[in-house]
Amino acid sequence: GQAEGTDLRASCLGLGGWVSLAAGDLPGARRRLTGALKEQPANPLAHAWQGWLCVNEGRPDLAAVAPPPESGHPLAAYRFPNLYGLMATTMATAMLGHPDEALLAAVTLDRDARRMAAARWLPRAANLRGWVVRNLGEGAEADELNEAGLEQARALDMAEPLANGLLDLAAGRLMAGDLNGAQARLDEAAVVYE
Repeated sequence: GQAEGTDLRASCLGLGGWVSLAAGDLPGARRRLTGALKEQPANPLAHAWQGWLCVNEGRPDLAAVAPPPESGHPLAAYRFPNLYGLMATTMATAMLGHPDEALLAAVTLDRDARRMAAARWLPRAANLRGWVVRNLGEGAEADELNEAGLEQARALDMAEPLANGLLDLAAGRLMAGDLNGAQARLDEAAVVYE
């Protein structure tokens, strides 16, 4: 609130909202992201992060964010708002029971990340696709996608998509009735953040 100028205040509030969200402070994230969008209604990063917030709050009907508008906003040229938005859209549309839309968003995320040479997004796209198809009963395909995500995350030394892929694989083992396999994946996930 002490930053001078609309752009700087909106950027600080938006980043603070993302940090709050990542730390699990959903009320703080909501307050900051709402403030960022009040300062700059067309801020594409704040819109995308607000989509993630809505998913985390269990309000997927409010989270399905289309790629941010090309409004001439300074961040519109920044390449990642669309990727954040596509991740939120994948989660939200799947939670709302629209797997075709969710898979389209996840495939678009993968395609756009490759086009942008943004390798850090590729394991996320693989894991999201795996999560959607697992919930459609396609366990083998889901495992392949999660294993690909693990390989990409390990190559990039990225803990978050590595843990997500391991947890998804553990869920798959549970669904298959393989308790030992599930425990092995959970044990692997537990050491990711040690």
